[in-house]
Amino acid sequence: MKCKSIIFFISFFLFFHSELYSQKVESQIDSLLVLSDSTLYSNIKQSLAYAKKANNLAKNIDNKKLKANTYLYVAVRLGELTQYEEAIGAAKAGLKIPFDDIHLKIELKEAKAIFNSYLGLNSYAIQEYQKLLSLIEEYNEGDDKELFRKTKTNIYQNLSASYYNNYQTDSAFIMINKAIDILQKVPEKGKPINGSEVYLTKASYLLGTEKQSDSIRFYANLSLQEAKKRKDDNFWDQYRHLGIYHFYEKNYDQALKFLHKSLEDMDKAGLPDDFLSKYDIYLTLSDTYEQKGDVKKQILYLKKSDSILKNDTFKNKQEVSEVADQQLKEKESTFLDKIKQYQYYIYAIVILLGSTLIISYIVFKKKIFESKKEVNQKNVLLHQTEKKSEELQNKVEDDRFEKLIDSAKKNKASFLILFEQQYPDFIQTLRSMNAKVTNSELSFLAYAFLNFSTKEIAYYTNVTEKAVQTRKYRIRKKYEIPTEVDFNGWVKSLVK
Repeated sequence: MKCKSIIFFISFFLFFHSELYSQKVESQIDSLLVLSDSTLYSNIKQSLAYAKKANNLAKNIDNKKLKANTYLYVAVRLGELTQYEEAIGAAKAGLKIPFDDIHLKIELKEAKAIFNSYLGLNSYAIQEYQKLLSLIEEYNEGDDKELFRKTKTNIYQNLSASYYNNYQTDSAFIMINKAIDILQKVPEKGKPINGSEVYLTKASYLLGTEKQSDSIRFYANLSLQEAKKRKDDNFWDQYRHLGIYHFYEKNYDQALKFLHKSLEDMDKAGLPDDFLSKYDIYLTLSDTYEQKGDVKKQILYLKKSDSILKNDTFKNKQEVSEVADQQLKEKESTFLDKIKQYQYYIYAIVILLGSTLIISYIVFKKKIFESKKEVNQKNVLLHQTEKKSEELQNKVEDDRFEKLIDSAKKNKASFLILFEQQYPDFIQTLRSMNAKVTNSELSFLAYAFLNFSTKEIAYYTNVTEKAVQTRKYRIRKKYEIPTEVDFNGWVKSLVK
């Protein structure tokens, strides 16, 4: 009897001690997550460190929901640092944990979809977002109606980004307008915490598609007001949009003010030197100082923008995107192969039924061919000399053109020289229109003259597509090209 009492006492002590330990660890995890939240916009790397420490502690306790939540924190911070593959891994690890919180599951799935879209898997991300919307519609909202509204706002915003990155701009505007519609219908106290990001996304789309310049300022300012209202620590993206807007409107002093404020806030947030948005800012600063006649600063910021393009991290991001695109193509190819298997059966039936008609057609064509053969032989002999002469001339021209295209695709320094040799009138026309036109601008317009698309220019010159769209928009403003006129068509029209 005495032995049983001792065993019971020891078991009770161990259980009580275990509960106390778990409570203590959970308290430590909660504190670390609060610290991670507080440093998210001021020091992203430190925010990630807090989240990882919380995640390591959570692995030693039985609270499944808290453990999954720490994976979400880690995934979001890794995403902020553009470490998208690691972020997806963290989100997947969180989803493998069995827990019942529908909201946390949605957040983890949404994070996975977001980072897949950042890797270029936009079609996959679109499908995932649509599944999430269906899940929310099917779920009984009950007392969580307000929270689901916020979740739908985030999903519409991110779904619009996937459509935009997939070149489906009309669908992108529809989705972001749905997000804004939810924002405006919810009472002030119930507005989603990402309201400033929604308005900034709309401003970004307008900026990238060269539409409604006044609306760009409206939504960027609205985003800034929302961010300040909820007391955010950092406004670099809002300042960046406003700076680029003022540059387009030729308000160069205002442009400089906002662009430098954006850089200051980026440094305050601890964003890395190879952060892609810094490329847009440096390039716009260079162009702004060019307009103000400050050559020294123009060259300074042009060199800074070039240094980002030469950075190994930037190149690695491009390689990751290319690998993701290849994976998506392979998936699509597998699906098409399955469809082809069914098509073969249909083709066999069609061939069997049409064989008689085909044979008759061949016999008829043979008779026609024989009757014309003699005439054709005479024509061939008559034009043989002319044809050889034309082929030689075309070969010379084709070789020159292929060499030009090859230098463009390899972004060689000799590209502009070769282009000017082949199209001297084009270069002379541009210089007569603007005596201060730079070689960089001439090279960009040469790509457009050769009918390279926005995506191709971005790929072959190692810049983002958004940077190419931004540059097109600046040139439209500079040369007063109407938005309804095709950019490449206008460039070609300079030479009759």
